[in-house]
Amino acid sequence: MSKIIVLALILVFRLSQAETLLNSIEKPESSQAKLATTIRLNTPEGIAVANEGSLYIADMKNHRIRKVDKQGMISTVAGDGTAGYHGDGGPAHLAQLNEPSGIAFDKHGNLYIADSKNHVIRKIDNYGIITTLAGNNTSGYSGDNGLALAAQFNLPVQVVIDSQDNLYITDQNNHVIRKINANGIITTLAGDGTKGYSE
Repeated sequence: MSKIIVLALILVFRLSQAETLLNSIEKPESSQAKLATTIRLNTPEGIAVANEGSLYIADMKNHRIRKVDKQGMISTVAGDGTAGYHGDGGPAHLAQLNEPSGIAFDKHGNLYIADSKNHVIRKIDNYGIITTLAGNNTSGYSGDNGLALAAQFNLPVQVVIDSQDNLYITDQNNHVIRKINANGIITTLAGDGTKGYSE
């Protein structure tokens, strides 16, 4: 009888472990929500409001994207807090960012991130999966009239998206404004790549 009890306890323990693992896999955010006014940010940069009313913050020096819901609770939705470039194709909260700055939502609810020191634009879809939309992770100025994924940026810091899904990017150290159309083609919209002022 005692052996049966021991086996039953082992089975319950194993099932509990499996449930804990499943919950951790299914959890879309990396941190338990806390009251937003009780936590610390480090050089918050861009902000954007989702269609459902939550406020998203590019917590730049913490290398994370944070979410404040309508109840004032904050959680992390992207970035593991380590500066780096990793995680494409997986959950955004497990990915690495490097000083994310500008953020914007499109009409479909996708979130775009100017991952400034990675010199790329990242995208988080409605399932919480992160990918690189533009940039090849090396600083430079190239790629116009081709696919945005092959292009180079030099510190992209802001993103804006219009109703036709065209994405506009402040390519700061290249001194230009870039545009990515809905087909993924990149062009320069303003600036000649030289620092200065002219009319």
